Formats: sequence, C-alpha cells, structure tokens
Amino acid sequence: MSIAALEAKALRHWKEWLPKKGAALRAEGRLEKAAHGAALMAQDQIEHLMTYRHYPEWAAEEVKSAEGHQQKTDRRDEHGSHLEMLRSHDAD
Repeated sequence: MSIAALEAKALRHWKEWLPKKGAALRAEGRLEKAAHGAALMAQDQIEHLMTYRHYPEWAAEEVKSAEGHQQKTDRRDEHGSHLEMLRSHDAD
C-alpha cells in the first residue's frame, strides 16, 4: 500500500474515531504531518511483517487493518462498559 493511501486511511480513521484529535491537529496546522508520520509507521510495520514474518503483502496489510479494527472495537467496549456502569449506578 502506498504512503498516500496509508495517509488517507489515517485521516479517515481520525475523522471517524478520533474527531477531536483530528480537529486539534488541523487547528494546530499539524494534521498532514501527523498523517504522514502515521503512514510511515504503518508502512514500517507492514514491511516488518513481510520481511521477518514472511507475510505476503496482502496479509501484512490485513493484519494492520485488523489492528485498527480491534482498536475501534476496544474503544466501543470501553464506552459500552462505562455506559453500563453508569446505568447500573443510576439503578441503585
């Protein structure tokens, strides 16, 4: 996956899952630089999987996508658990 594609993926991720972070980076004029840094890190991780774990490119990219998906799921679980705690507290 190209750096440009990974940058676009980072921007979409921040827009959907971390809108405050994205807005803060944009306000500080650092959004593009941060997206580029995230893309370089993702590319390094993909290359590591390909070189040292012998993953084919498509599988390494899938692992990175799954990690992002897991972070989203964890974030939902955190919010869900927090809401459950508040609901149970209110019921008491």
